[in-house]
Parts: sequence; structure tokens; C-alpha cells
Amino acid sequence: MGISVSLAQEAPPTVFEINLLDIDNHVFNGSELTIDEKGQCLISSDQQKKSVNWQSVVSLSFPSVKPSAGGPYEITLTNRDVIYGDIKESKDNTLVIESSVLGAVTIKFDHLLMIRLKNHTRVSETETENAEDIVYLLSGDKDKGIMTAIQKDTLTLKSSIYDKDRQYNFKDVWLVRFAQIAELPAGSEDVSAVVICQDGTRLTGQIRKAVQRRLFLKSVYGPDYQIPFDQLGHLYFKNTSCIYLSDLKPAAVKEYPSISVSSTLITTSKSGKSVPFLWPMRRDKSVYWGQTISLKGKKYYKGLGVHANCDLTYNLNSGYRKFFAAVGLDDEAGPGGSVSFFIYLDGKKRYDSGLIRWGDQPKEVNLDVSNIKEMKLVVTDGGDYYILDRAAWAGARLIKE
Repeated sequence: MGISVSLAQEAPPTVFEINLLDIDNHVFNGSELTIDEKGQCLISSDQQKKSVNWQSVVSLSFPSVKPSAGGPYEITLTNRDVIYGDIKESKDNTLVIESSVLGAVTIKFDHLLMIRLKNHTRVSETETENAEDIVYLLSGDKDKGIMTAIQKDTLTLKSSIYDKDRQYNFKDVWLVRFAQIAELPAGSEDVSAVVICQDGTRLTGQIRKAVQRRLFLKSVYGPDYQIPFDQLGHLYFKNTSCIYLSDLKPAAVKEYPSISVSSTLITTSKSGKSVPFLWPMRRDKSVYWGQTISLKGKKYYKGLGVHANCDLTYNLNSGYRKFFAAVGLDDEAGPGGSVSFFIYLDGKKRYDSGLIRWGDQPKEVNLDVSNIKEMKLVVTDGGDYYILDRAAWAGARLIKE
């Protein structure tokens, strides 16, 4: 197996606040949750019970659970899962890390993408594919080769540059990027949920069940993760009923400042030179800092971060019945930002948010898109130039017919 997990034992709190959002935008609140092996979710409180199949669930959130710090290292796997923890040891080309969420986790080197010092401010390298393992040093140097061992304080690289084994102290390393030689296991596309934990750990896989305040998630590498409820933050489901805009490719993107317009470029009036738009749309991130989208303190793990002025066009081909989103200025914008949101369906304006300033409450969008072939989302600068106009189509999603 690629990963093995031994469970960390922690007593759960006695009371939870759990919110279930379904595909019709209804929210059900409870303090207890179970999911059986057939995918039936039961959320209950002292006053009510609600049973929903996971195919009709958009997300589950645990707002009463407090965030935790996690370990000093950010370990990214080849399927882009992220685990925060501390390095314990390595043997037989496997790495053992200690996670506050998952306990002791054993990962094959083949399934590692990156190890990064979590709190280091250096911008990540842009290399996405490499035939060798690469060690990036705080000094600015780097070494390449084959990783042979990783210990708590050191790592050993069979260097192709120096043609010998080289040992590095982790205190001198800010990033390790592993060669991409292993493919994801067959069937890895069958993902039912993405789980975001309170320490930032992000896991994808198939939900097996949730019982006795533990969530059992099968990873693409084989074993089950067992996650206590008091470590959970947010789950969003990957099902056939709910399609997030951030998982779709727009048919057209037009991003432009307040002074001049072209399809993808700014043309300056002085020099006539074209330069890229400085703040292009981001999927599932805020447009400026690339953080989790946040509107008035509420986090949205899916959505589109955009900067005025921005037009996004999607081909729906009459395959959907509803469009939902929350719109507003991201909390990162700061005082001074102001925008307006518009939605055009088959060329006709069907939504106008009015002027929204930083600090205003987000507005909920609920549109019938039955038989609609094209949807265009527009964010303008509110009529006062586009400085600090960092907006978001938070949780933007389409519901299938």
C-alpha cells in the first residue's frame, strides 16, 4: 500500500455544530452525523432529523470546531492531497510523519510531490515536472538526484550534480520536490469528497462511512483515513448533481482595467505596449493573495476569485436547472473596494447585485437556468476605478437537471 495510518486517539467534544447544505441550497443544522456504507447521511439534533443521500449533499461544515496549528511541514502528495505534520523517520523508501489529525502516516516516496517548511515565506518554485528529486536550500542553491533517506532532522540525496551522497539538515532546506515517476492508481478519479481539516490538511477520497464521530475516508492509495469529528472543518462532495464553476473551463474570459478594454490584455495609453492583466481569475482562491475565499469571515473552499473588471462566459447547453453563489468583496480587499455583479442568461440580464462595498454583507444568488445555453458572469468596478476591487463568486455552482 502507498500509505498506512495508525489512528491518533483524542476524545471528541460533547457537542458539535454541524451544517449540511443540499443541492437545493437548503441548510440543515444538527449536532450528530452518521453516514452509512450506502451513502445515506443522517444529521440530527434534539429537535429534528434529516436523512439525505450523499448525491444530494453539497457540503458539510463544522463551524464550532476550533482551528489547530498542525505540524511544521507541509507534505503534498502526487494527487495534491496535503498533510501537515512532523517527520519521524524513513525506511525502505517510505516516509513516516506524525499528524495531529491522522496519527502516524506512512507514505511511499513514489507518492510524494513536495515537502515544504509550512511557515516559510519564500514563493514556491514554478517547476511542475522533474525527472529527479530536487532539494532547495535557504541559501538559494539547489541539488538534484535521488532521495535515499529522510530523517527527522536530515535528508540524504544521491546527487547527480556532485556524483555522491549528500546529506542536508532540514534547518537549511525550505523545499523538497520529488520526481514525478508514479501515476495515480487506477480508479483514482472516483472521488466522492474533499475533506479540509482544522489544521489545513486536505484529503480526497471515497467516504466509506461516518460513525461514532469518526469519518472513514478511503484514499486513492488504498487505506482508510480515520478522522475524528473534532479535527474536521469542511467537506465538499464530488457528485453528479452539483458542478462547481471552478471545475469547468469558461468558454470565454475577458479581464480589463477601467481605462481600456481588450479580450485578454491591457493596452496602456502612453506607450501602446500590451501587458497581461495583473489579477487574473483564480479557481478556489482569492484573486490577490491566493488564500481561501472569505466573505465577512465565512470561508468558501470552492469558488472564483476575480478582480474588476471581469467577464466570464460558460456554455451550459441547457443541461442545468439552478445556479447558486454568494457574491461580494473578498475580506482581503480592504476599505475602498466597490464592485457590482451581473449575470446574463442567453444575452439577457437576469441578475444585478447593485453596488457592493468592502464590509457589506455578501448577497445570495439563486437563479433558474433551465433551458439556458449560455451564462455570462460580469464584475464591474462600481464606477470608481478598480483599485482594491477583489471580488468573489463564492461557492458558485450549477445543479444538473
